[in-house]
Amino acid sequence: MSGYPASGGLDELSRCIESLREKRDEVNRSLMRQEEEKGRLQQQLRTIKARLDEIGGGMAEESAYRDELDTTIRESESALMKIMESSQTLLSVVQREQHAMNSRHATAFTEDADDAPEWGVRRADDYGHDDDYDRPSRSRGRGGGSGAGAAAAASGHHGGPPPGWH
Repeated sequence: MSGYPASGGLDELSRCIESLREKRDEVNRSLMRQEEEKGRLQQQLRTIKARLDEIGGGMAEESAYRDELDTTIRESESALMKIMESSQTLLSVVQREQHAMNSRHATAFTEDADDAPEWGVRRADDYGHDDDYDRPSRSRGRGGGSGAGAAAAASGHHGGPPPGWH
């Protein structure tokens, strides 16, 4: 019986086969754990990709909104600058006119004090009329006339059109 292993050799062979089976089972369990982990990671990856798509879409909308805001801000700032320039121009014009009016007013009162009307009494030509309403007479001095101006001065009515004149 030379071709058959001895009984001690069969036991050794059985232990080797059993050891190989245990290693295979261990490798199989490792593969199953890795498959489970792979499945979890793929699910997480799908979740992350979906979230990335949501964020990407939201970012595109917000980016467009930001661009609209930038445009509105630029246009508003430009309009504000134009308003400020116009305001400065208007201020300069008003100040120049005020200075010119003050100069004319000061000159008018210093030229001939006898020709100046009484304070608070307005002349008809101040309202665009050419009649002698409230104009002091040169021959009689200030307010000595007998016309409507004298009556207005005597009645205490100063400035504006005469009563009842609308």
